[in-house]
Amino acid sequence: MRHIRFLLMTMAVVAVNGAAGQPSLTERVGWFDNDVSTLTDIGPSVAGIDVSGLAAGMHSLTMQVKDSQGKWSVPVTKFFVVKPAKVDATDIVTRKYWIDNDVDNRTDLQPSVASVDISALPVGLHSLTMHVQDNAGTWSLPATKFFIKTAYSQNDNDIERCMYWFDDDVQNARVVEPAEASGIVDVEVTGLDAGKHILYWRVGDFKGVWSEHVYSGLFNYVVPSSGLGTFSADMSLALPEGLDAYYTSSELNYANGGRLFVKVRPLDAKVIPAQTGVVLNGTGGDTFILVQTDEQADLYEDNTLVPVVEPTHVEPVEGDFTNFMLKSGKFIRIAEANPTSTMPANRAYLQLPTDALNMEAAANGIYILWDSSQTTGIGDDPFQLSSDNVYYDLQGRRVVSPKHGVYITRGKKVVVK
Repeated sequence: MRHIRFLLMTMAVVAVNGAAGQPSLTERVGWFDNDVSTLTDIGPSVAGIDVSGLAAGMHSLTMQVKDSQGKWSVPVTKFFVVKPAKVDATDIVTRKYWIDNDVDNRTDLQPSVASVDISALPVGLHSLTMHVQDNAGTWSLPATKFFIKTAYSQNDNDIERCMYWFDDDVQNARVVEPAEASGIVDVEVTGLDAGKHILYWRVGDFKGVWSEHVYSGLFNYVVPSSGLGTFSADMSLALPEGLDAYYTSSELNYANGGRLFVKVRPLDAKVIPAQTGVVLNGTGGDTFILVQTDEQADLYEDNTLVPVVEPTHVEPVEGDFTNFMLKSGKFIRIAEANPTSTMPANRAYLQLPTDALNMEAAANGIYILWDSSQTTGIGDDPFQLSSDNVYYDLQGRRVVSPKHGVYITRGKKVVVK
């Protein structure tokens, strides 16, 4: 039984108990949460008060005492917190799983993984993510495994084993037996280098005859320390849970003080289309496996990120456009460099019309403006976009009384005649 103890203090109008010739305390009562119907006799001395019937959370206890002359003190209220009863986590009570990052269709999982229905999945590489809940109500972190669904099952009496390998490393191919009756083959991805990989696999029958190999692409992506990085690929990829993807629009905004922002928008689906530059946002240092998918996704025609799927030399200026690269959470102008220098594969760079830029502001970097209007960059300073009639010239200087010419206000260029 849970109890709470309070030291009852008499008010000034009540004499001290036990003093010769003075009134003595004869009754102590208290009630919880302003509910007089819960009034309880505390007794002639300080004693434990039972709070076992109260819900977890904050409560109040109001106390009042009466002396031997029948006078009641002014009520005194104290506040206290009842902590939830501690439950020892001893059993797993719920298991959930989802396939290929489709967390919206999370499904109950039986004690055996063999109960997972993969009959509707196409042949190829897939991911299975699982987490469990204990009897204390706590969920584990999700754990993801990758597997190959073969074209056959062991019920056909055909398939005895599967062989898989990454890239051209066939000498270190692994031979495993498919899970009974399901055709599932676990794939170990631990130790893969960051970057693009090709997974090859083939199956063998009980006679020792191997099928032709098939393959699927995947990327091992490590989130930069800033949490932000550009990305592109020559194949469409499923976006894993915990990693968000955005494209940049051509919409530019200027904050008070001449700071320059480019607006980013989230992808409409959990797929990064092939040959599409994106900004990926995650927790710095985390690693994700992005798996090739046949799922179709819309192209983003207003995307101003240029994909770089192979190492490419990028000039600072290309015709009427100026190019920027993402560094430390903001876009900076690409500097003049050795003609032989290249941008690494599977990146992207921001390309904006030169005549739309305030070059003095752009020289300090272009910050990212999310749909929630939060910004990022060195220091993550919260700049507010100008919403009043504040004008700046093309050098980013504030102009109190604009005259004839081109100015920037509310993130747009205007002509004052």
